[in-house]
Amino acid sequence: MFKESSLSAIVVDEPQPTKSIAAIHVVKAGTKLGLLYYPKYELTEFGKPTAVDPGEYDLVCKTAGGGTFTLVKGLSVKQQTAFINPNAIVGTIVVEPLTLKAFPKLNELTVVASEGGRFICQQTRTFGTALPIIPGKYDLECVTSDEAKFTLAMRVEVKPMAVTRIVADREVAAIVVRDPKLEGLTVKRILLLKAGTNLIKHEAKRFDVPIMVDADESYDVLLEQASGSTTFQKGVKPKRVVVTTSLNSPNLISSGSGRWSPTGRKKRSGVIH
Repeated sequence: MFKESSLSAIVVDEPQPTKSIAAIHVVKAGTKLGLLYYPKYELTEFGKPTAVDPGEYDLVCKTAGGGTFTLVKGLSVKQQTAFINPNAIVGTIVVEPLTLKAFPKLNELTVVASEGGRFICQQTRTFGTALPIIPGKYDLECVTSDEAKFTLAMRVEVKPMAVTRIVADREVAAIVVRDPKLEGLTVKRILLLKAGTNLIKHEAKRFDVPIMVDADESYDVLLEQASGSTTFQKGVKPKRVVVTTSLNSPNLISSGSGRWSPTGRKKRSGVIH
């Protein structure tokens, strides 16, 4: 909405939830976001007018967690006040905490644009928090308590004025590489390669620990030794909510008691099948 005024000005209503957006950066229209860009104005007091030079601008949200996304493009302001309600433009994404006991704790969430440069649009260390974001499709990147990185979900769609809710307990997958029990074997790293390639996707320092992985990929397992690397198993395909084991051992599923159980064996306390 615009209103005639003696000065060119911009007023941005406070985004919801409160304090989810740290600032609105006013930049020259067409500015490409990246590691560095230079705002002409920084709006930190929402609901109050900021006088600007007449011209065309993009409005960029600087999120509380450190991400950025363009809220408005090509805003033309000339001897008028522009009133912007971000809550009528953005959608919201909520990623629920991971509660399955067999999996590592998730420490950090990064919301990355699926297309157009893979910019970091939102970041948080508090799962379950409502994160405002411009409508589009996003990949959800996570970091575990042992600093392992993996993709929780891909191309998650966010629509205007709507909440997109992701339940981490329904999306996660992991692979456990069992110790082959070969006396004297010393392994530096256990590598999970994208199947049929040399691309390292995930790694672990020891056997018998869950390695968080992308559920929609297949993996070749490589053992890295001081003397060289060897393929341990090919084409391991993980499943969601399941800890997939190597060497054709029974898969393990999350148990509410914090133990692992062979797939198909029901337990009374919170087993997910």
